[in-house]
Amino acid sequence: MSYIEVDVNGKALFNHERHRISVLRCCEEWCSPDKKIERRTREYYSLHFIIGGKGTLVYEVNGQRQEVVLQKGDSFLLFAGEKYEYRPDPERSWGYDWIDFTGDNAEDLFSICGYDKERPFVHSRHFDRFRALLGDMIEAYDASEVQSLRCSGYFLLLISYLIEDMLRTLNRRNESQSKKFQRLRNILIYINNNYRRELDVGSVAADAYISPDYLKHLFSELLGMSLTEYLNRFRVSSACEKLMQSNVMSIEEIAAEVGYADVKYFSRVFKKVKGISAGEYRRSGGEDDPFAWLKERNIDYR
Repeated sequence: MSYIEVDVNGKALFNHERHRISVLRCCEEWCSPDKKIERRTREYYSLHFIIGGKGTLVYEVNGQRQEVVLQKGDSFLLFAGEKYEYRPDPERSWGYDWIDFTGDNAEDLFSICGYDKERPFVHSRHFDRFRALLGDMIEAYDASEVQSLRCSGYFLLLISYLIEDMLRTLNRRNESQSKKFQRLRNILIYINNNYRRELDVGSVAADAYISPDYLKHLFSELLGMSLTEYLNRFRVSSACEKLMQSNVMSIEEIAAEVGYADVKYFSRVFKKVKGISAGEYRRSGGEDDPFAWLKERNIDYR
């Protein structure tokens, strides 16, 4: 069988590794609604771009059956040596362009494009661009030696589009995460300036102009704790600073200073957070950094 061989090399993207991809065949297919389920374990890779309709892909992750419905704009990669089932929707049967290929380190190359065995599908944000390129590639394939050279170039261009799409998606996620951190930082600054007051999820969320549920989500996702736990730990850390800085203030005065009207409750919270009582902490000299737990999360909270 004749094939097209493509060398893919990029210092920054692939850590100086070379990836050799051999295109075996490519074609466009519109499936009949009553087409039988495809059940295959291939010796090669097969990349499918859905150009219309929809269907179902079935694959396994750690022995567990996974099933996903895909449609126009989605694509899926069938990895060599893995078991897959896929079938068209009986009412809106799919059509797809597909490319069969082999290659050294193909899994590493296409993981950069967003495909892996645990999630072998991605959504293409620029469908028209992919559709036009795939049409040109299929038209060029197996027509002449000159056209085969063009087909080789189209496949390289396709890979570059896939990588570009994935990088843009990652950049948007990072930007979204950055905005979350900024919002959380502003909330923490507010809490840290008002921690002596009675604060709860409802009041903090209202002052931050967000819902209580979203506030809980921010603390859980970015800090791994609830607002109540954060507030207790911050108050205890503030108490530790005061215990180290002054031998004049009593523990009762420090408890009130950091927002605890009930000294017995303060004592219980302090021991739960630090593992020792406030008095023992003062006698030990308190050489630890009281705010290390927050600094290690790389959040500028002051």
